[in-house]
Amino acid sequence: MSRSNRSPLILVAGLALGGALITVGCFSEAELGDGQVACPSADSFRTVSAMLERRCGSADCHGVEGRPLRIYSQYGVRRPEPEGSTNVSDFDQYVPGGEVATTDAEIYDNYLSACALEPEKMALVLQGEEDVDSLTLIRKPRLEEKHKGGRLWDGATKGDKCLTSWIAGAIDKEACRLELERP
Repeated sequence: MSRSNRSPLILVAGLALGGALITVGCFSEAELGDGQVACPSADSFRTVSAMLERRCGSADCHGVEGRPLRIYSQYGVRRPEPEGSTNVSDFDQYVPGGEVATTDAEIYDNYLSACALEPEKMALVLQGEEDVDSLTLIRKPRLEEKHKGGRLWDGATKGDKCLTSWIAGAIDKEACRLELERP
């Protein structure tokens, strides 16, 4: 096919793709699904988030945009917020290492990130059909699955107990506190 004959085909294909993308934007939330994932209680996640921020949220680990598990924090990547957002108390200090603590919005995004890493499997774990040990969120820090960050803990450590107890629905806050105190 000559170069001049390809141009109309490329234009038609481009218009079709553009139309398809515009059409997707017209579906209602009900048609696309509610986007919710099964997740343990958000009420106790603040403690778990603090532990994940410290152990997993550095800029060279999960404190980077584009990671399947992304952790926002005061000391890692910050959640994008428009100037004037009520989520941020001081935009001059809303930087990694700044004085603005991890915001409620960032903690909630961390919560969703942890739950949505394997949403179907998380649902099965919460229904008692799978074991908590089957989750990537648990296997990677134990180094039962390849993890660039290496072993963070094993099944007997406080960090592991903090995370697994939250998923089980009875968070061990003492284990979380002790993990945060560990150097």
